[in-house]
Amino acid sequence: MKYLFVALCLFSMTNAVELFYDDGTPQWLSYGNAAVWFYTEDFFPPASSIQLTEVEMWFYHHSSYPWDTSEFYLEIWSGDDETFLEEQLHQSLETAVHYSPILIDVSQENITVGSDFWILENNELSAGGWPSAMLDGSPPAVPHSYGSEGWITAGDLLFRCFADEMSIESISWGALKTIF
Repeated sequence: MKYLFVALCLFSMTNAVELFYDDGTPQWLSYGNAAVWFYTEDFFPPASSIQLTEVEMWFYHHSSYPWDTSEFYLEIWSGDDETFLEEQLHQSLETAVHYSPILIDVSQENITVGSDFWILENNELSAGGWPSAMLDGSPPAVPHSYGSEGWITAGDLLFRCFADEMSIESISWGALKTIF
């Protein structure tokens, strides 16, 4: 039944597809470089390449942990959960905002990612690892968030991305037969 629902969504979408692992409930923060590994099969099997249009990131400026800068590099990398960052596909200088999403439009850059890719906050501009990325409070079954200390298991980073909607041409006949 799950696959039938996914198939119906793919055919009836009118907007970009939002990919995310967090539950949307901010709980705490992470400092240092932070990244989320995305695997497209988690959202629409089978795994396939997609074109990114926008990235959404949330940050938290706790009064006990002052930021020395709000600027960071948004980076998009190819790579899976074992090989990590293989090839850098995008880098842009961005400014974090406290407790509010920042939306980065990448639609004009034609960034096509494979079935595995990373959204990374590179905060090499900071002496203390700021700005601090926001985490939810739900421990994930499979970790997708990665921080300076390794896999984050206490929650998921609130990093999301949007991709062009899937068209019927991007789904193979064999995949459709498997769904139904």
